[in-house]
Amino acid sequence: MAQATLTLYLKGIEFDVTVSGDVTEGGSNWYTSDEPPWIEADRIEIYAPHGGSVSNRLRDRLLAEYGETIEERLCEAHREG
Repeated sequence: MAQATLTLYLKGIEFDVTVSGDVTEGGSNWYTSDEPPWIEADRIEIYAPHGGSVSNRLRDRLLAEYGETIEERLCEAHREG
């Protein structure tokens, strides 16, 4: 599981959040596969600074707006170790 802290903006409001998710890698780097290398994050959770999960509605909005950015940051955090 990878974890990262991000500042996101939605309708002019700043949200400092911590995101976590499962990161999986595969492809030619794994088990002599002919498939190109890939990495992905799923089961993403978003937490407020106080540690509790954000509401489902806010989570859905942030993922719709920043889902790709969140996934990229989680994958970077995973690779950084």
